[in-house]
This record gives sequence, C-alpha cells and structure tokens, in this order.
Amino acid sequence: MASSNEWCKLFPKSAESSRLYRFPIKDNNHMYQLDSPKFEEQYGVICEFFSNCELTQTLTAFTNECPLSFVQEWYSSSHYNDAHNGIIGEFDISQVVKCRILITPTVLREILPLLTTEELQITRFEKRPTSETLLQFIRMLGYNTKITRLSNFRRQHLPPIWNFMFSVQNRTLACKLGSMDKATPKILSIMYALFFNRNLDMVGINFDMIMTSIEKKNKCLSKDPEQTTQTSKVPSITFPRFLSLIIHAAIEKLHILIATEQPKTPFYIMNSFKPTILSEGYPEARRIPHHMLNQSNSASEGYEDPEVQSSHKSEPEGTLARETKVERDDRALEGAVNEGVMEETSSASEEDRSTSSEESEDESSETSSEDSQREESKSFTDLEKPESSSPST
Repeated sequence: MASSNEWCKLFPKSAESSRLYRFPIKDNNHMYQLDSPKFEEQYGVICEFFSNCELTQTLTAFTNECPLSFVQEWYSSSHYNDAHNGIIGEFDISQVVKCRILITPTVLREILPLLTTEELQITRFEKRPTSETLLQFIRMLGYNTKITRLSNFRRQHLPPIWNFMFSVQNRTLACKLGSMDKATPKILSIMYALFFNRNLDMVGINFDMIMTSIEKKNKCLSKDPEQTTQTSKVPSITFPRFLSLIIHAAIEKLHILIATEQPKTPFYIMNSFKPTILSEGYPEARRIPHHMLNQSNSASEGYEDPEVQSSHKSEPEGTLARETKVERDDRALEGAVNEGVMEETSSASEEDRSTSSEESEDESSETSSEDSQREESKSFTDLEKPESSSPST
C-alpha cells in the first residue's frame, strides 16, 4: 500500500524479546461524522467545507477491524529510528511470530490519505507560519481578548463559528487527552492553511505530532517502566484512529489472520458540538473566505456572503472566473496577517517575545516537512541494527 514495499514485515520472535505493555486507550483522535444532525445549523457552511476539503478523508477515515492488542503492543514498543526517519513498533502475531511496522511520512501520506505536491500541482510545500503570524491570525478571526503568546490561547475566546472550525481539527487531528480549549501551533497552522487556502505539508505536521507523542511516552517510561505502568501515570495511547488504520493496512498487506473474538480497537466519533460562549461577547467575526464558500454546497443553496453577492453583481456576465473584489480582499487580508499589521501589533516586551518551548519547536520545524522525506528508501532489513536515540523536539 505504501511506496516502500517493506514498511511492514513479519519476523521470528526471539526469547530475548522485550516486554510489551498494553496501555489503555482514552478519548482522542476522533472520527469526524459528516452530516451529523447534532451540529447546529449556524455551523452548516463549515460542516460542508470539511465535507469537500483536502482533509475530508483524513478527518473521516476509520476502521473497526484492528485488534486492540496490536495497537497496544505497537504503541508500547514504538520509538523513533533515526536511520529510517520513521517510527518503529512491533506486536505479537503468535507465540513465535512478530510484526514490525515502520511509520514514515510517505506511509502516513498514503494511508490517511493526504495530497502530494504532484496532486496539488506545485513544486514544493510552503513554509509553516511563524508564531507571530499565528497570533495575528487569531486576532484577525475576532479573538475577544488580548493575546501575546500562543500558549495563552483558549478556544472560547474565538467567535462561535471559528471556535467550531478549530474544535473539529483539534479533536480529530490531534491527540488531546485533557482540555480541548488549548492548541498546539501545529493545529493552528492547519487552520491557517485551510482559511487562506495555503499548501502546507499536512503529512509533515501530522507526522510531527505523532512523533512528539511517542517521544513523550518513551520519556515517561524511561524513568521507571514498572512503576509507571502500574500507577495512574500510565501513558494513554495517542492517535488510536490513525494507528488502527496503519496497522490494519499492514494486516491486509501481510495476509495476517485475525481471530474473530479478539477485542477490536475502539474509535471515537465527533458528532456534536456546543461551544462555550462568553457573556462579554465578541468583536464581529471574520467572514468566511471566498474559497471556503466555493467548497461548500451552501454557496449554491442560498448561503453566500453579502460581499460576495455584491461583487458578483458588479461583474459583467461571463467574467466570474476573474479575481473578484472579495477574492482580492481575502488575499490582502492574508498579507496583512503575515506582515503583522493587524491590531495589537505594538512592540511586545522581551518576555512576550520569548515563546514557549512548543512554539519554538513549531518555528524551528518550518522545513521539517522537506526533511521528513529523506532516507526512506533504505532497506527495511537494517532495522535489526541498533537504533539511535530519538531526537529532541
């Protein structure tokens, strides 16, 4: 299924095989349910946009046929392999056979699936927005309080419609196990790309999020594996929906027989949303961009931004293919965000300018999507060699 024919393989189980812990699964990495009647009508345009955008399959793909023990054991053994620029994990097929899976950006791109540069008809992906650009973007959406650091972001300060758009991404593409109010720069970068129709490497972003969660798990286990796995601090499995899809693809590729009575990996569904609306209200919410309306069926069913309607009326018949005033405004708005000329752009103190480690990580990884494709063509048999330690993030 993946470009590398050896991203998964079977091998004999040795007597020295390391112990595989079976971590619990909690509610994260939801599947987005299209056309859910539980979504309020006011979010209809955003719902339809998510039904027709480049992330639609990634938001909605799932399988309920992947054995739970396979996901638990792969997650337990998973670690970053520097030689292959990927994440390796294994699970028991029987008492004598194991399966090893290498997850690379290429494997992730084909299984989720996500578009390549060729499919997008571009030569390379664009750089991720900086932390300052994301701050400008948040303010532009109508954030109702002052914000100078991404670590201070809370979704309830966004107008409801943008709160909804953010929440869909945060619940389906991330591995949030606690409060859904906060965001990583990576999730905000995805929202920025969707809003402005930019070609970011969505695979690079998703791969980085998975790798970060694996590294946190291993850091936790490295302190005291036995004590960690027997206390309330035991790490919960992150990205169960994505891992199930990848492991199930390996099962089919290798023709592995699964006992029907084996418990299957659960998946969680996002089929409702009710935002927390602050009593102090919000500035006027930023209108929906023209390209998002074009990707929504609502645009042909009576829903259209008033500015779009007036712009269309001013265009002579047969000229709608030309850039309209609204499209020019969308482009100008992105320029204003990137140049930092929105409100609240006065010089920040040195403390404000110092970003959290998570924000710094995001800025330093602007080119990681390009680097993520390196070295994947090496023979998979080299995986038996000692692996290098995981790079710090």
